[in-house]
Amino acid sequence: MEKLLFTKSERRSIIFLIGIGLAFQTYSIYLKPNNSLSIHPSLNDYLTSVNIETIDSSELVLLKQPKKNEKSKIGNEDSKDNTEFNNVMQERNSSFQLFNFDPNSLDSIGFIKLGLKPWTVKNILKYRNHNGVFKKSSDLQKIYSLDSITFDRIKGYCSIDSERLKPKKLLSKDNLPTSSKTNFVNINLADTSLLKTIYGIGPKLASRIIKYRKNIGGFHSVNQLTEVYGIEKEIIVKNSSILTCTGPLKKVSINTISKDSLVKHFYFNFKTANAILKYRKQHGKIESPDALNKIIAIDSLTKTKIKPYIDFT
Repeated sequence: MEKLLFTKSERRSIIFLIGIGLAFQTYSIYLKPNNSLSIHPSLNDYLTSVNIETIDSSELVLLKQPKKNEKSKIGNEDSKDNTEFNNVMQERNSSFQLFNFDPNSLDSIGFIKLGLKPWTVKNILKYRNHNGVFKKSSDLQKIYSLDSITFDRIKGYCSIDSERLKPKKLLSKDNLPTSSKTNFVNINLADTSLLKTIYGIGPKLASRIIKYRKNIGGFHSVNQLTEVYGIEKEIIVKNSSILTCTGPLKKVSINTISKDSLVKHFYFNFKTANAILKYRKQHGKIESPDALNKIIAIDSLTKTKIKPYIDFT
């Protein structure tokens, strides 16, 4: 009988195949993961509310998932699961306080005491800062990252102040206070105390009016108040019966003023100032509004605004 002979390359191939077979067998017996996952039945409702992107270590325990960088054996030890689940839930339940709260006014510390996560509190404050209002407890569910378990726990303690939700009543000319009907307010002479008596004007707006009045050299029209940051046209309309605007304006001598001094006025920017000085250099004095109209580099809207503040002498 002839001997079965293999070449050197054939022997290497056989050895390689035998090695692969042994490796696969070893993996199947010792290393292949157990795909069965035992999850405690009490977690059925909890699982639907978990955000896997924001889950913490205690919630990982509830999900039977090992913490990062830790080895975990997943098995069917029901008694151990019961103890572990109960311990975690007891720890979670003892880490917060329950009390009546208004989500429209409660501060961040209060939300933390209720058991909300810091990133959830941040989302609530961000919502409120963008003029968001909670009209009913279910509105809290609009907040991203507020899970249903936390919401169900705190919704019964949510107490919203109904007075906050009432729109501010706008006064009409007919129901303005009697003193406002008879006492006129000259916006060129009034101080902050008098300005605050105007409907819709508080301390901040009163200070802004005086600052703006100084920067432009006085008002020549009541409608100029709309140029003050924070003052709406509605305020002027509501108070039109009591607002007056009289008194001399502080004007600029258009033919002698320097560019640096001119740009300090709110209505004159560098472009306008340069155009005026260039015209003076080329054509001489600007003696009238008509001469001002000849300066093409200044747009018509700017010309209309600056004319009352120009001394052409």
